[in-house]
Amino acid sequence: ATVYIHPFAAFLIAAHLWMYLWFRRESRFRGALRYPRPYAWTLVLLIVACSPEIWQDAAIMFSDTVRPQATAWIPIPSWNWPLVNAGDYFMWRKLGYAVLLLAALPAIFRALTETQLRIGFQWMLIVAVCFWILPWVISLTVKPITVARYTTPGLLVIILLMAVAATTLQALPRQLYMMVLFALTVYPLWGYYTGVDKDPWRQHAQYLAERVKPGDRIVAYPDVADVAQEYYLPPGVRSQ
Repeated sequence: ATVYIHPFAAFLIAAHLWMYLWFRRESRFRGALRYPRPYAWTLVLLIVACSPEIWQDAAIMFSDTVRPQATAWIPIPSWNWPLVNAGDYFMWRKLGYAVLLLAALPAIFRALTETQLRIGFQWMLIVAVCFWILPWVISLTVKPITVARYTTPGLLVIILLMAVAATTLQALPRQLYMMVLFALTVYPLWGYYTGVDKDPWRQHAQYLAERVKPGDRIVAYPDVADVAQEYYLPPGVRSQ
């Protein structure tokens, strides 16, 4: 279902395959190494079931590489895009970097001192690479595909880092730590919900409806604005 919803599902499948190859020799996952046939058949059936979508995505990828169309609006990412993308999850990069720093330092310290957590950190590394690094590398080498909202599964890594960091502290420091993280996370919401950062389509449609005459042609730029404009214009104006 995910493959048919969005092309970035390919990175989800890549994460599953990498996890199987990486952890198959772990003692708690010996069944994966001893009985690999169910995993292999699952992959084969997945490819067969998703072959129409895979074929279509490959055709679009090839056509866009030769003649950019569908993804021409996506810019080439910068060299620090993975870090910037992680900071953008908090809607204000400076606060996002502060949260990352507050979460990463205790978590890394705990990973170095507690061996039983290393499997969890390896799992988080796989998720981060598949949803942050792979799209970034493809965008730099093949064609731009990196869009922040498409990498949302990678947000799970930050949430788990915050959880590990919080459980590292004692009761009182942990409460203060969580209050700081909560404040840093909630503060940008005020600007998001109160700031003027939404396109005023209703006002736009009213402005046009009062001024256009039958036979006038309305040209929308960029092209994607045509859909929203047609939706908000009154039916009588649209038909004329």
